[in-house]
Amino acid sequence: MSRNRLFLLLLLALGIPACWLTRGVQPALSEPSGAARSLQAQGPLWNGPDASQPPPTRDRIISFFLIGGSSADAKDRMIGRNIKREGWKGFVQYYILPQIQWGVRRFEIHNPFGTLPDEFMQMDQLLAAREAGLTWTYADFVEAWKPVTSGKLGVPIEVIAYFGASVEGTVFKRLYQEGRTEEWLARAWASVQPALDAGMSIGLDSITGAKADHPAYTFARQLRDKGVRVYVEGLPSRSDTLAHWRDFNFLIMESALRKIDTVFWVAPRAMVQGEILWLVHAPPPGWRDDQFGWELEHYAAILRNGYTLCASMRRIIPHNVTMAQLLAAAGGQAPPQEELNLDAAARPPAATRPAKP
Repeated sequence: MSRNRLFLLLLLALGIPACWLTRGVQPALSEPSGAARSLQAQGPLWNGPDASQPPPTRDRIISFFLIGGSSADAKDRMIGRNIKREGWKGFVQYYILPQIQWGVRRFEIHNPFGTLPDEFMQMDQLLAAREAGLTWTYADFVEAWKPVTSGKLGVPIEVIAYFGASVEGTVFKRLYQEGRTEEWLARAWASVQPALDAGMSIGLDSITGAKADHPAYTFARQLRDKGVRVYVEGLPSRSDTLAHWRDFNFLIMESALRKIDTVFWVAPRAMVQGEILWLVHAPPPGWRDDQFGWELEHYAAILRNGYTLCASMRRIIPHNVTMAQLLAAAGGQAPPQEELNLDAAARPPAATRPAKP
């Protein structure tokens, strides 16, 4: 992922508190704007095996959290969210549990072990953090997340750990050029092992240009063969040499999906068999990041058209938007009554602040 794209995600992450402080709140939209308007014009775009029956609407809502990129501090690998002080247990307590209570059942954590300002996001970010002596970035990672993904909280929760580039990764690229495939694969497995130990799904950035004989594809296939749910980033290609990616799940940024019909080399949607996650990384044209009012209809339009919404729920929860309202706007059914057991979550050593969605 390029620096420009990471910057957009950083704006999204840092813009959330600003909207809480905004006094002149924009009114709710009377009609969808930006990508939402174009979605309605295009009609249903579901790409699953059965286009007439996408999964239930609530199952297609993913709460997005930017981790590496949530701070401007390079010495901490740009990891904010108070993780350095409170650990991952504090993050789960402060951010994740309130959203589970709100109704979220799927999460995506972007760059869980950080990134640097002047680099592409790297898949081996964990190894870089370890080499830098930043043990706090991973020390309680598995212990914090395992209760969430294991069902101990009373409901099934999916957490996607989204890692950076391997094909263009600094070390990975050198290993590939030198023909050191086994070392390439060993480094890849080491890079994601804590996420696997925590029971997470895996997201892989900038990977769909890798041909079938590239270790990046071998790694993605090996993950899937072991029962790991895998999400790949990049538009699906109509080229036969890249057809092997079409049955994977895709995570695609909104800026790319807005232009998908104008890119000649993109595979027709009917060819894509996996789930497609629509990542909302910035407000639609005409809206500032510190303005509220576009989110509900924008999110709902994405869901109505069969995509899986991957977006910050922290843009709507502080404004008293409920899960039931989001589902109703998307034409979905009200969330079922579920008995939660949030006390089963791993607790930080000391609660230093109240939980906030």
